[in-house]
Amino acid sequence: MTIGRQNNVRLLNPVTLPHFFACATLRCMPWISYTDGTPQAWQAPTPDRAARVLAERHAGTLRYCHDAKRWFVWDSVLWRRDCSEHVLLRIRAIARELGTDPEGLVGRNTGGVTFIAGAERLARSEPALAATAKTWDADPWSLGTPGGSVDLRVRRSEPSEAQAEPRALSVPAPAAHDNGPNDLLPADPVHGITRATAVAPSDTATCPIWLRFLDETFGGDAELIGFIQRFCGYALTGATAEQGLVYGWGPGGNGKSVFLNTLLGVLSDYARPATFAALVSNDRARYGADLAALRGVRLVGVAESDGVWSERRLKLITGGDAVPLPGGGVFRPCCKLLVMGNAPPALASVNGAIGRRLRVVPFRYSPEHADRHLDDKLRAEWPGVLRWMIEGCRLWQAHGLGRPAAVVAATIDVLEGQDPIGQFLLECCEGSPDDCSRSVTAGDVFAAWHVWATAAGEPVGTQRAFAAALVERGFARERTNCTRLYRGLSLRD
Repeated sequence: MTIGRQNNVRLLNPVTLPHFFACATLRCMPWISYTDGTPQAWQAPTPDRAARVLAERHAGTLRYCHDAKRWFVWDSVLWRRDCSEHVLLRIRAIARELGTDPEGLVGRNTGGVTFIAGAERLARSEPALAATAKTWDADPWSLGTPGGSVDLRVRRSEPSEAQAEPRALSVPAPAAHDNGPNDLLPADPVHGITRATAVAPSDTATCPIWLRFLDETFGGDAELIGFIQRFCGYALTGATAEQGLVYGWGPGGNGKSVFLNTLLGVLSDYARPATFAALVSNDRARYGADLAALRGVRLVGVAESDGVWSERRLKLITGGDAVPLPGGGVFRPCCKLLVMGNAPPALASVNGAIGRRLRVVPFRYSPEHADRHLDDKLRAEWPGVLRWMIEGCRLWQAHGLGRPAAVVAATIDVLEGQDPIGQFLLECCEGSPDDCSRSVTAGDVFAAWHVWATAAGEPVGTQRAFAAALVERGFARERTNCTRLYRGLSLRD
């Protein structure tokens, strides 16, 4: 129709003037359009319509999380946060399309900020696009990798006669399962996976440098290395059945940092380094923010422990229970704690709960010749290391985490050195919880504890805390007309 422009004035072909005026008349009626010479109903472009078109076209690749207040984009492998406002580019394209009338002329103001922002805001509530925190990473047994997802569950099959025969092995044999080396599943946006390991697993656990490093670090202790493999496999999952933490204890230069950095590197999005203060901070606001940052994290690595451990905080992180967050809401931590230290951990109290959770791994051996490029060499073996960890996950499911002799001995050493009340009872008291012939008043035993703790340089604490420690050790507390007694306990002369 048009033959050119001069001074921003459209020049019209006189032959097409009647057709032009007919179209202009129809455009004055917003419910009518003119297409191929036939009047048709025409929908005016609105932000609501743009939002509906976005949901129809991109429901499988766009989601808005109302808990995170962020858009997520599917990148063919994972759901990732839309940090570059990719969703706005798609809305702008839809807006330009809707603003073009049937004659191909852009006559509607759909490219403005108000229209685009309104469409984006309305799209958040579209059922096909709306999501919450529960949408993401909901399966604790699914592991995202750059090559697809791995189902970590052991699918048992009926054992054959050969499998049923006892095996003379020093380490547990893998359970029978249908999961083979090629167990990568195609990435699927329906799974809601937002995290991935650094590499995809190799078909076999080919990692000779890593295995030699473990052999040198743990002095060739096959039982301890088996425990390490099962723990690493357990750390791949979002399960918290073990409710425990591993503390690597030993002097410097014996592989603690290399071991920790390798695990954090392989797990990538699933792992998070943390400071010890972040785990035991008494700042409620900071602690709440630190806990919220652990959502979806499966391994937390702490390079150094330089403070007193808070039993309550450790229970919250490792217990698998729902944790309240500041400002409302709860989440269930799924992380495993791996803490390294050159000295024994400083425990605020020693009781059955902390003893059940704590597993101390001794790092006692140093390599004869330090390799400054060991980290780089191990990085090349990450695919094999990940396969080794997946095999460890299946061993853990079949046999549990367990406590090898080296871990039991190291844990006892730490707990006995951190139990001043136990040492007091050993040095100053007699009896046992089952000995009904003995008794001591609460005042007398606390006074003796006060003298012993002051001389030993230990904090005395309150009488209530001391009483709770005795009751936890099994000494029954009774109240008479005059005083309180502990049965089964008496002071040495």
